[in-house]
Amino acid sequence: MVQAPPTIHAVGEMSGSERAGTVGGCRARVLAVDDQPPFLALLRAVVGATGHLEIAGVAQSGEEAVAAADELRPDMVLMDVRMPGIGGLKAAEQIHATQPPTLVVLISGTHPDELPRESASRFPLIWKNALGPRLLDDIWTQHRADGRRL
Repeated sequence: MVQAPPTIHAVGEMSGSERAGTVGGCRARVLAVDDQPPFLALLRAVVGATGHLEIAGVAQSGEEAVAAADELRPDMVLMDVRMPGIGGLKAAEQIHATQPPTLVVLISGTHPDELPRESASRFPLIWKNALGPRLLDDIWTQHRADGRRL
Protein backbone atom coordinates (compact mmCIF):
# COMPACT_ATOMS: atom_id res chain seq x y z
CA MET A 1 0.00 0.00 0.00
CA VAL A 2 1.35 3.41 -0.97
CA GLN A 3 1.09 6.04 1.69
CA ALA A 4 0.36 9.66 0.85
CA PRO A 5 3.21 12.06 1.54
CA PRO A 6 2.96 13.95 4.82
CA THR A 7 1.25 17.30 4.90
CA ILE A 8 3.94 19.83 5.68
CA HIS A 9 3.06 23.47 5.77
CA ALA A 10 6.16 25.66 5.50
CA VAL A 11 5.88 29.27 6.51
CA GLY A 12 8.39 31.51 4.74
CA GLU A 13 11.99 30.83 3.82
CA MET A 14 15.10 32.17 5.54
CA SER A 15 18.80 32.15 4.81
CA GLY A 16 21.22 29.94 6.73
CA SER A 17 22.38 32.81 8.96
CA GLU A 18 18.78 33.65 9.83
CA ARG A 19 18.11 29.99 10.64
CA ALA A 20 20.83 30.07 13.28
CA GLY A 21 18.37 31.52 15.78
CA THR A 22 18.40 34.93 17.34
CA VAL A 23 21.94 35.75 16.27
CA GLY A 24 21.99 39.30 14.95
CA GLY A 25 18.39 39.87 16.01
CA CYS A 26 16.93 37.07 13.84
CA ARG A 27 14.14 34.95 15.21
CA ALA A 28 14.44 31.22 15.81
CA ARG A 29 12.32 29.04 13.51
CA VAL A 30 9.72 26.81 15.17
CA LEU A 31 7.92 23.71 13.90
CA ALA A 32 4.55 23.38 15.68
CA VAL A 33 3.10 19.86 15.92
CA ASP A 34 -0.33 18.86 17.25
CA ASP A 35 -3.15 16.71 15.90
CA GLN A 36 -5.79 19.27 16.93
CA PRO A 37 -6.13 22.26 14.53
CA PRO A 38 -7.47 24.60 17.27
CA PHE A 39 -4.35 23.96 19.39
CA LEU A 40 -2.10 24.48 16.35
CA ALA A 41 -3.77 27.88 15.92
CA LEU A 42 -3.06 28.63 19.59
CA LEU A 43 0.58 27.56 19.17
CA ARG A 44 0.92 29.92 16.21
CA ALA A 45 -0.46 32.79 18.30
CA VAL A 46 1.74 32.06 21.31
CA VAL A 47 4.89 31.69 19.21
CA GLY A 48 4.01 34.89 17.34
CA ALA A 49 3.75 36.75 20.64
CA THR A 50 7.31 35.85 21.71
CA GLY A 51 10.32 38.03 21.16
CA HIS A 52 12.63 35.35 19.77
CA LEU A 53 10.53 32.84 17.85
CA GLU A 54 8.50 32.50 14.65
CA ILE A 55 6.56 29.64 13.07
CA ALA A 56 8.46 27.91 10.25
CA GLY A 57 5.86 25.20 9.67
CA VAL A 58 3.21 22.95 11.18
CA ALA A 59 2.52 19.21 11.21
CA GLN A 60 -0.32 17.13 12.62
CA SER A 61 1.31 13.79 13.49
CA GLY A 62 4.61 12.39 14.67
CA GLU A 63 5.37 11.07 11.20
CA GLU A 64 4.67 14.48 9.65
CA ALA A 65 6.84 16.11 12.32
CA VAL A 66 9.84 13.94 11.45
CA ALA A 67 9.43 14.70 7.73
CA ALA A 68 8.85 18.41 8.35
CA ALA A 69 11.87 18.70 10.66
CA ASP A 70 14.02 17.04 8.01
CA GLU A 71 12.75 19.42 5.33
CA LEU A 72 12.54 22.66 7.31
CA ARG A 73 15.48 22.22 9.75
CA PRO A 74 13.79 24.25 12.52
CA ASP A 75 15.63 25.61 15.54
CA MET A 76 12.84 24.41 17.84
CA VAL A 77 10.04 21.85 17.64
CA LEU A 78 6.98 22.25 19.88
CA MET A 79 5.24 18.87 19.83
CA ASP A 80 2.24 17.31 21.52
CA VAL A 81 3.10 14.11 23.38
CA ARG A 82 -0.06 12.17 22.51
CA MET A 83 -0.94 11.95 18.83
CA PRO A 84 -2.03 9.16 16.50
CA GLY A 85 0.74 7.14 14.88
CA ILE A 86 4.20 7.18 16.39
CA GLY A 87 3.29 9.94 18.85
CA GLY A 88 5.31 12.88 20.07
CA LEU A 89 7.91 11.12 22.20
CA LYS A 90 8.98 8.71 19.46
CA ALA A 91 9.01 11.54 16.90
CA ALA A 92 11.08 13.69 19.30
CA GLU A 93 13.62 10.90 19.63
CA GLN A 94 13.87 10.53 15.84
CA ILE A 95 14.27 14.27 15.30
CA HIS A 96 16.90 14.50 18.03
CA ALA A 97 18.82 11.56 16.51
CA THR A 98 19.13 13.28 13.12
CA GLN A 99 19.25 16.92 14.29
CA PRO A 100 20.84 17.10 17.75
CA PRO A 101 21.08 20.93 17.80
CA THR A 102 17.31 21.28 17.34
CA LEU A 103 15.52 21.94 20.62
CA VAL A 104 12.54 19.60 20.92
CA VAL A 105 9.96 20.65 23.52
CA LEU A 106 7.12 18.29 24.34
CA ILE A 107 3.69 19.66 25.16
CA SER A 108 0.91 17.76 26.90
CA GLY A 109 -2.66 18.29 28.02
CA THR A 110 -1.91 15.78 30.77
CA HIS A 111 -0.12 17.28 33.76
CA PRO A 112 3.62 16.46 33.48
CA ASP A 113 3.55 14.63 36.84
CA GLU A 114 1.02 12.16 35.36
CA LEU A 115 3.06 11.29 32.25
CA PRO A 116 5.47 8.37 31.99
CA ARG A 117 8.92 9.30 33.31
CA GLU A 118 10.58 8.79 29.91
CA SER A 119 8.47 11.64 28.48
CA ALA A 120 10.25 14.19 30.63
CA SER A 121 13.67 12.62 30.94
CA ARG A 122 15.20 13.77 27.66
CA PHE A 123 13.16 16.73 26.47
CA PRO A 124 11.67 19.81 28.13
CA LEU A 125 7.99 19.25 28.85
CA ILE A 126 5.30 21.94 29.05
CA TRP A 127 1.79 21.45 30.33
CA LYS A 128 -0.60 22.96 27.75
CA ASN A 129 -2.26 25.02 30.51
CA ALA A 130 1.10 26.67 31.30
CA LEU A 131 2.03 27.49 27.70
CA GLY A 132 2.70 31.16 27.08
CA PRO A 133 5.07 33.48 25.19
CA ARG A 134 7.25 34.24 28.19
CA LEU A 135 7.75 30.55 29.01
CA LEU A 136 8.75 29.81 25.41
CA ASP A 137 11.13 32.78 25.39
CA ASP A 138 12.65 31.56 28.67
CA ILE A 139 13.11 28.01 27.34
CA TRP A 140 14.73 29.30 24.15
CA THR A 141 16.97 31.72 26.06
CA GLN A 142 18.11 28.93 28.40
CA HIS A 143 18.76 26.64 25.46
CA ARG A 144 20.93 29.32 23.85
CA ALA A 145 22.74 30.03 27.13
CA ASP A 146 23.53 26.32 27.49
CA GLY A 147 25.40 26.62 24.18
CA ARG A 148 23.37 23.99 22.37
CA ARG A 149 22.60 26.17 19.36
CA LEU A 150 25.26 28.71 18.53
